[in-house]
Amino acid sequence: MIKYKNKQYRTLDDFHNKRMKDRVYRRAYDELGFEFSLVRAIIDARLSKGITQKEIAKRMGTKQSSIARFESGKYNPTLAFDIFILVDDIRVYTRALSAAEVL
Repeated sequence: MIKYKNKQYRTLDDFHNKRMKDRVYRRAYDELGFEFSLVRAIIDARLSKGITQKEIAKRMGTKQSSIARFESGKYNPTLAFDIFILVDDIRVYTRALSAAEVL
């Protein structure tokens, strides 16, 4: 749990650790491990810079809901499905993340 603006929030690690006890979840996670690790690294990078989903969405020219779907796993383009779209999305995301250093 983390505290932000005097509220307690469950972290991604909290959720993940709880779900990893479920056999079906663990099997699915293991099969998609690289993709989950990539998304997790992207989220960690955003959080470490203190950037909100709304801020990163604005810098990327998209909506906060799109970032939320991507980060939640509701929209995770698989590498096998379309590597070019994924790489382009990550490139745009990291550029927007890097812009925080200039602001």
